[in-house]
Formats: sequence, structure tokens, C-alpha cells
Amino acid sequence: MEFRSVFLRRAVVLLLFVGVPGGATAGGGPASVDAAAYLARGEYARAARAFAQAIDRGDRSASVYAGLGRAYLKLGDNQHATDMELLEKGAAALRTAEELDPSRAETHYDLGLTLLALGDRPGAAGEIEHLKQLDPGLTATLTRALEGHRPLPSYRLVGESGRPEKNGTPVIVEGNTVLVPVTLSLGSRSVQARLILDTGASMTTITPQVAAQLDINLNQAVSGAVQVVGGGFVEARGVRLDQISVGPHARTKMNVAVIGNGNPRVPYDGLLGMDFLRGLHYHVDFRNRVINWTP
Repeated sequence: MEFRSVFLRRAVVLLLFVGVPGGATAGGGPASVDAAAYLARGEYARAARAFAQAIDRGDRSASVYAGLGRAYLKLGDNQHATDMELLEKGAAALRTAEELDPSRAETHYDLGLTLLALGDRPGAAGEIEHLKQLDPGLTATLTRALEGHRPLPSYRLVGESGRPEKNGTPVIVEGNTVLVPVTLSLGSRSVQARLILDTGASMTTITPQVAAQLDINLNQAVSGAVQVVGGGFVEARGVRLDQISVGPHARTKMNVAVIGNGNPRVPYDGLLGMDFLRGLHYHVDFRNRVINWTP
């Protein structure tokens, strides 16, 4: 009964950049309005998709390019990953926004942060010079960021062979999707699976195929529903695994949801959610395709 109550209270939000729906809201507002709302709520993947759609539909305003650049900045440089490709796209969008409206202080600030994340200190310093004429507060903040910036260890090449560092775990990168090798254990059975690293998922999930390999009888599992992007719910089954292991880390007696692969374009066996990742310190090195774990 304890497991049933826990599972039915949990909800998984499947927020994958490769499969996020875009377009107008039910109210019929333009994509740029939707995008600004997503950005304000911190839904950066949805914001980037909506801003890009607004541009495709002819909205070439400075605010739209600036919003797209900020969304890419937030996606490309955070506590979990540094994606140089997304940062470069963000820098391009922000430069376009600057050309359209050089007086927007926030655009210079975001571009300065983006260039800093890309390792372009002179470029970031140049944005500080522009800001001095526009916003003393943002000038001071960006100056402090430049002075305190230190390249993260994951920026270093891991060697000519591409081998990971001591506390590194090799991963598969498909676009902006990171597939992590995971060992799932139940009783005497262990299965090697590829789970998507998804910080937007509150709960780890596995597919019915993986459940079958673990000899799980889904007809006897707890039934429930999990919430997906857009507010809808899909049927799921809840099971408890003895252990989930990733690299140097393992968690025991974890509840997981069993649901199908919602995006057949990307072959994966489930999602590695925040119930496993919470409290761990790591950084995804997209260049060398490795997760570096830190104490």
C-alpha cells in the first residue's frame, strides 16, 4: 500500500527538446507570445521552439531574436551540461537582435554571458563596453561574471583517444539528447539499458520491453497515470527495482514508471529522472560524449 500511494502521487513531465510540440496555444495567440510565456516560466526548450517558429512565420523583431538567444543560452549553459552548438546558435540570434535594436541592454548582457560560456573573453568584454552606455547595473553584473569566470573541467579535451576521465561515464549523443548507459537490477536479473538524461522528469521510467527483460509481470504492477507535455496523461505501471546504477553512482529500492517510448525517432529504453539525479554533481561534455561526475 505504501508503494501504491507514493506512485499515484508522483507525476512525470516528459520534456524532451527533440519532441516538444510548438505553435500557438489553445487561445490562438501568436507563437512569439507563447514563446515569451514559456521563457518566463523557465520552459526553455519550448521557448526556443516557439521563438524559432515565430521567426519562420515572419516575425523578425529584435525581441524574438533576443528571446531565442536567451533560450539557447539557458539550454546550452547550465549546471548539468554545456552544449557548444546551442551556445553558438544563441550567439547568432543575439547578434541579430543587436543589429535590429542596438539599444536593448538585456541583449548585450545575454550575448556577453553566451560568449563567456563559449570561452570568448574578449567578446564578452566588448559587450561590457556597449553596456556602459545603456545599463550600469547589468554592466557591473557582467563585469563580475567575466572576472570570476573559470573554464569548467569539461571544456578540456579528454585526450586524443576520447577516453573519459577517472570519474567519467561515456554516453551516446543524438542531437541534444543524451543517452546514458544504466544497469537495472531486480532479484537475480540485471539489464543494461540506455536511458535519456532528462532533468525535466521527476521520476525515472522504463519501457515495457525492459520490464519484460527483468521478468516483471505488469499485470500485477500498480496502475496509474503520468502527466506529459501539454497536460495530458498516459497510462503507466509502477514497479520497484532493487538497484539502478550509473557510472560510480547507485540507488536502491527505487520506484519507476513503466511507459512506452513516446518518441520512436530516438531509440531509448526510458528516462533517467530527477529521483536518481537529485543531489548528484555532474557535467555533460558534449564534445567528448561523456558525463564527468564530481564530488
